[in-house]
Amino acid sequence: METVLQIKWPLPGVLGVSIVLGLLLIAIIIYFVYKYFEVKEQKRIHDYQLFLFQAKRKGLTSFQLKILRNMASHLKLSNPRTLTTDSSLFESGLSDFLEYLKGQPEVADNLTAIFRDLSMIYERLYVVTMGRTSLESMVELEDGEILYITTESGAIYLAKIAGRGGNFLELKLFMPAKNLRDFENEQKVSLHVIRINDAEYLIKTVTLGTDLGFLRVRISDDISKEREFRHPYVNVVIPAFVTVLSPDGTSDPQKIEGSMVKLNDFECIIRMPAALDFEKEYPVAFELNKFNFNVNSKLISSKTVEGERVYYLTFKFLDLTEAGKTVLTRFLAETL
Repeated sequence: METVLQIKWPLPGVLGVSIVLGLLLIAIIIYFVYKYFEVKEQKRIHDYQLFLFQAKRKGLTSFQLKILRNMASHLKLSNPRTLTTDSSLFESGLSDFLEYLKGQPEVADNLTAIFRDLSMIYERLYVVTMGRTSLESMVELEDGEILYITTESGAIYLAKIAGRGGNFLELKLFMPAKNLRDFENEQKVSLHVIRINDAEYLIKTVTLGTDLGFLRVRISDDISKEREFRHPYVNVVIPAFVTVLSPDGTSDPQKIEGSMVKLNDFECIIRMPAALDFEKEYPVAFELNKFNFNVNSKLISSKTVEGERVYYLTFKFLDLTEAGKTVLTRFLAETL
């Protein structure tokens, strides 16, 4: 006991001090544990928001985003954003993810749509698709392209072009290797190829057996374009000059200045103070990334702003040079 102001106060013993210090230590531990989980949750929310931003920026639909989110959850990824940048991670998880999907009764009747969307997800996330030309032959398919296969019995498989020979393509199927024995005998199959910024194609061919874990399919001329994609515009503000040639060639060409407001790899929209005649060719000049374009173009549509002398004219490029295509493709890929 200790006397203070003529009052006797009890002094804490070793046990009392230990209890107080223990409670204080527990409070400190609880605080740091709480802060740890708070920071971890904030990081999880931040990573997920970046994942959503990256996926939407690449043009994924809500359904495709749901598929990618489910894939990240199934693979138990701590940061789903890695799926939007790492194609090898996406491919390595496909076989297991597809087996998981096939076991879900609610998606059994929707597998074709899911396989189609997985092909599009791969295209949008990992493949530079700007500047693509139409597919004229099966030979023009590139190694690494993802497609899906359907058989006459209704089976469906996701595959990647892994190589080629004189009369065949080799496909890596995203499924357990033991299931390849389903293709030991020749059978008719359809290849469904989706090429963003180009079109969807259907190729009818036959299998030629398997070799070292790969499926071989015969190169076929039976190729058809099922649906064509629209080429997305990029919003721009670029000074542009449209040259109007005189009909009889006796007067000097007239240059009309406008402002290019939209651009893709085939067309542009220019805001101009004057209307032009349709079905005529007009040289369109503009500068992009220090490269000077002067492209013969065809006027294909026109929109007039009511009450103003303002015209939005759509021109289709006719003779882009290879150098021009390269500059334009790079600009669009960096901007989209």
